[in-house]
Amino acid sequence: MDYEKIQNDTKRYIEPKSDNYIDLPNFDESLHIVSEPSFDNLDIFEKAKVVSALVAFPRGKYLSKTNGTDHLSRTSPSGGARHPSELYLIVVESEFSGVYQVSIGTEDLRKISEAPTVEKLKKNIPGAFRLPVTPKLIFIVASDFERNMYRYREPRTFRTLFYYARHLGGLVESLMDTGNTISHGHQGFNDSYLQRIISSESLASESPIYIISAGYRIANSKELQVGKSFISK
Repeated sequence: MDYEKIQNDTKRYIEPKSDNYIDLPNFDESLHIVSEPSFDNLDIFEKAKVVSALVAFPRGKYLSKTNGTDHLSRTSPSGGARHPSELYLIVVESEFSGVYQVSIGTEDLRKISEAPTVEKLKKNIPGAFRLPVTPKLIFIVASDFERNMYRYREPRTFRTLFYYARHLGGLVESLMDTGNTISHGHQGFNDSYLQRIISSESLASESPIYIISAGYRIANSKELQVGKSFISK
């Protein structure tokens, strides 16, 4: 409440960065889709849309104890319900190719730029290509430091950003690593390059922290894939 007297507590998400949008299911719809057996074999972009909604969109809202904006309840934890993690998506070599913001405020997908070439991605995001199959899309988890700093005003709590990002990233990974798709999280990337890709003003305000690449599982292989391991049949 003392903080509120100095600075209004109103920031809950990054505003939409584009007017070009694709509809996404809401949280309840995405939860229902994930619970159906057909989820395992969805087209990878359709699956990514459902996963994005489930991990990023609010499950509900509840009143702030101050005059601040209502708090959001999301699937990943966050001290003080500041939820500093934002989610982006790079779709590679597809009719839907592009860089997208998962817009929490409008609950849709906002296309913010065209997708970079695979060559540029390999150079600047090498971690994404350590997946044992060709990545079809790459999730980016970025942290908005201002929200975390409002709640935690000690330097050592900087580490909580990484807890939150890894929890959200782990949820993306576990949902995309099912059925016909495989995914894996990485930290091998060029921070400044990804900052430009997601149209972040600066690394000091919104910084990429974690990525998850995803692609189709290998079909009719002579090897059996168990998680990230391959065993000869």
